[in-house]
Amino acid sequence: MTIAVKAARPLPRRSETRVRRGLRTAAAPAQSEHLAWRQPVAGLWVAETPSAYLGMIDQTNEGYTASAADGRTLGSFASLADAKIAVYANWFRPQKTGFLGWMRRRA
Repeated sequence: MTIAVKAARPLPRRSETRVRRGLRTAAAPAQSEHLAWRQPVAGLWVAETPSAYLGMIDQTNEGYTASAADGRTLGSFASLADAKIAVYANWFRPQKTGFLGWMRRRA
């Protein structure tokens, strides 16, 4: 099941845009990727795009535990929908922690 679309390419830089009749347009349209949820076994949901693994959700006795692609736990949730939203939100805004994350935010 496909539930989301995200631009696979960052916004164009100023040098990659052209001005035509006073309007700024991108040189080429951005490609997109679709997030798909797979359920390989009962109680496990895996989020992926054609080019990347995004995270997973594991059903536990307490609810659903969402994990990011790098293994971080995104939290425990009462519903599957809330856990999917956490993985989806992490896809758009991944947390950058530690020294390397700080260096990436500065760039």
